[in-house]
Amino acid sequence: MNHEIQRQQAMTLIAMLCLTYHLTPADLEEIAHQLAHFDAVCDYRTQGVNNVANH
Repeated sequence: MNHEIQRQQAMTLIAMLCLTYHLTPADLEEIAHQLAHFDAVCDYRTQGVNNVANH
């Protein structure tokens, strides 16, 4: 899929979420931080599992 189309779809989804749940920019920033933390934890755990599997 075209990168520009994916970007537009993502922006549309974000707009729909903001309207549906009455989200503010501060809410979106908090969600972004939580997702980044979750992603970092998942990466850390995946690396640990891969390290154990490789030994």
